[in-house]
Amino acid sequence: MRKVLIMLVLVVLVLAVGCTTEKTNTKVVEGKNAPAISGAAVVKEEAKVEPVKKVVKTEPVEKVVKTEPVKEIVKTESVKTELTNKIIKVTDSGFVPSELKVKVGETVEWQNTRVGKIDKMLIVGAQACYDVKSAILEKGKSYTHTFDKAETCTIVEAITTTQVGKVIVE
Repeated sequence: MRKVLIMLVLVVLVLAVGCTTEKTNTKVVEGKNAPAISGAAVVKEEAKVEPVKKVVKTEPVEKVVKTEPVKEIVKTESVKTELTNKIIKVTDSGFVPSELKVKVGETVEWQNTRVGKIDKMLIVGAQACYDVKSAILEKGKSYTHTFDKAETCTIVEAITTTQVGKVIVE
């Protein structure tokens, strides 16, 4: 009798749970591991599973590339040197060239290209060309002078005092 009473209580519970307005998800287990309940009504409810649609809002991507025209970098001094300056290199052995002809208004540049023990230079004009005078310059540096009248100038490298050159202004 006890078994019948327990079964009756179970049936009432199953019906009560099935008739309530609140729905719960119940997993129905079938197969050989499923619990056997005799006399109980098993209701199979199939759930409709709809795939989840993911909405992604995309916007067109604009790639902005800023372009600028390539600018050629030109050292003004170098261009001036190549176009209007006459160059005398001050080397360990003397002036190269040792004599230079220029026109009135042209500029002469003395470049210190020394690499020896004495690597500084000091350019000094002698006698009438006393206004040709540089500071003491390290190797790689240069001095320029523009000649404004016709004359012949003797130029001395004053650190060694043995290097002498001429600038003939016509």
